Amino acid sequence: MHWSLPILTLGLLIGGCSCPSAPFPKTFLLTAYAAPILEASPVPTAEFATPLRSLPLTAKPYATRGAFAAGKASSPALAWIANPLDAYLAEVNGSVRLEFPNGSTTCLAWIATNERPYTSLGKLLVEGGHASPLTIDLGVIRQLHEDNPALIESLMLLNDRVVFFEAIECHLWPRASTGEVLRPMESIAVDPAVIPLGSRVRLTGEWADGTPLDVTAVAIDIGGAIQGARIDLYLGAGTDALELAGAQRQTVNVTILNP
Repeated sequence: MHWSLPILTLGLLIGGCSCPSAPFPKTFLLTAYAAPILEASPVPTAEFATPLRSLPLTAKPYATRGAFAAGKASSPALAWIANPLDAYLAEVNGSVRLEFPNGSTTCLAWIATNERPYTSLGKLLVEGGHASPLTIDLGVIRQLHEDNPALIESLMLLNDRVVFFEAIECHLWPRASTGEVLRPMESIAVDPAVIPLGSRVRLTGEWADGTPLDVTAVAIDIGGAIQGARIDLYLGAGTDALELAGAQRQTVNVTILNP
């Protein structure tokens, strides 16, 4: 998929910054994320059988993903969706907007996790020889799920981390871990031990398709997979944004800008 023009347009609108700065001596891995918009049912059906969970009613520690899947643990379901991979990716992204058959909409944001270790699905696929580290992206994972859903869903269960959601006002959605609203091409998730939350950060290098990248964004989010020299750039909501986000995995130069 060729998407140089829209990305370049957004980059030019935001632009770089000539402010005094403190560049990092090393490059960072740049990935991207987006918020899914999914069809949902308020009750389980034959088609809509995968729950999006709210906080368990039991005390901590909360159970693993495998325990929930095996029926050994439970939590109230906020809604039910059709595709287990979509539910899994909603947890990874931390936000999802649901569209119901009656025309109503509900916006969900993560409220907590079960505080278990996070294991990357992409890493498991590469380590198992099911995908190449040079080409794996969201599109590859979706195709693998279509071809062999049992394989992908069994690997998903190896990620013990579970994310729990709550419904929020849609004008406050998608919500970052700091409580701020995520803005496309202006918000990033970081490891706060490396880049302090609230920092203005300039990213320069290339997009996945080789076109120039020069974006200034604010660090307002964190994520279980965002550790060390890695930055996750929020690209927006919906299918197109998810496809763009899934293609991003390249090294960039990082500069912390003064306030």
